[in-house]
Amino acid sequence: YQTAQHDTLKILVISEKAFLYRLVNPDTSMFLAQQAFDQSEKIGFEKGKAIALNSMAAAAHKLGKHLEALDIAHRAIAIFEKIKDNQNIARSYNIIGDVYRTQRNYLKALEYFQKSLNIGEQKQDKRSIAR
Repeated sequence: YQTAQHDTLKILVISEKAFLYRLVNPDTSMFLAQQAFDQSEKIGFEKGKAIALNSMAAAAHKLGKHLEALDIAHRAIAIFEKIKDNQNIARSYNIIGDVYRTQRNYLKALEYFQKSLNIGEQKQDKRSIAR
């Protein structure tokens, strides 16, 4: 039990590190996120897989791989929906909104930012609302 708990924490730390690296070194971000995804898959940690996918989507966006970023973010949403993790669904929606904004598809960007905002307001999650 303690090893499993340690593994999941380690995966979450790697994923968060990957997400932070997306701005300064998206290649490293993608590498770290892939590691977290692989480790999550190995131990059946669904939340870890989805969080790693969000980090991968954000990194792909920064690398200019917009279609890949959208695909990865939607894969994350499917897992988050299965495990009923609305806060992270909101994070995925924000990533998708960022991609559409970069593509200057402002209507689609607004649609996804609004979805994210709606979840934040429902949960009264100030962090989600601020994003």
